[in-house]
Amino acid sequence: CRQRFFLILHLFLNNSILSQQIQFDNFKTSRGLPSNNVNTLVVDENGQLWVGTEKGLVLFNGSRFFKIPGTERLSSESIFSVKVISSKNVWIGLQNGRIYRYNGMELEPYISQSIGKYANLFLDSKQRLWIATEGDGAFLISNPDELSNKKIKISHFSDDQDMPDVVYEVREDLNGKL
Repeated sequence: CRQRFFLILHLFLNNSILSQQIQFDNFKTSRGLPSNNVNTLVVDENGQLWVGTEKGLVLFNGSRFFKIPGTERLSSESIFSVKVISSKNVWIGLQNGRIYRYNGMELEPYISQSIGKYANLFLDSKQRLWIATEGDGAFLISNPDELSNKKIKISHFSDDQDMPDVVYEVREDLNGKL
């Protein structure tokens, strides 16, 4: 009797799961993306989706894409990583190692020279921004919420400080250890 119950339950659950309709929507350049090759997706505090592609950055509000002012000059640069501190403080890491920041009105270069390849951004639990690079170690911006570029504090970690020059990404465990 017990085996029959589990058999009926199994058949019922499989039938219920298989009969559900899942809908997908495909977004392409014809619907507002700068490129069909998407490298990174980040949801901000307002539930909006920041989409980094190989030809620029756009913001998706759930129904349409909006171009970010100033990012048209990045159309030949591949967006590799995006971290949203707030809607007026968005950090952008490029595949060529450059770092930009969008301040809610315009795009400004933060690190305009290449710092290795693949600037991969990570915001830790202390709200510090880490930049992992392939070829130049890692960088730490201890106050990325500071809106004045002149007051931002940045540290560089490389082979000299027992940090390898090739750092693909920075992550944190549940205890806050990097």
